[in-house]
Amino acid sequence: MTTPVYTYLQLIQTVLGEIRTSKGYQTDIGAQVLLEQPQQQDDDAQRVVVLQTTYTRPTAPGMGDKHRVVGFHVIAQVPRGASDGQLRLHKAQADIDACLSN
Repeated sequence: MTTPVYTYLQLIQTVLGEIRTSKGYQTDIGAQVLLEQPQQQDDDAQRVVVLQTTYTRPTAPGMGDKHRVVGFHVIAQVPRGASDGQLRLHKAQADIDACLSN
């Protein structure tokens, strides 16, 4: 059994998994999308990490007690030794923005 918030994060994970050059993106960072994983991994793979950052009651009038506001971060990681690491991060950021905007 899961929770509504975790189900939401899993949906974001699925959407971000679509980021592949074969689908018109600049990177293949969607090949590895993890939920709430530690920031320092033992390998040098590129990946996206999705983690929940906030869980609060909405402040908008009329939302009532049945709704919650969930905040999340999407963190792109590239190999440590990559000489073009900053460029890879900028491309990954552009891909993540485009993917979540769709």
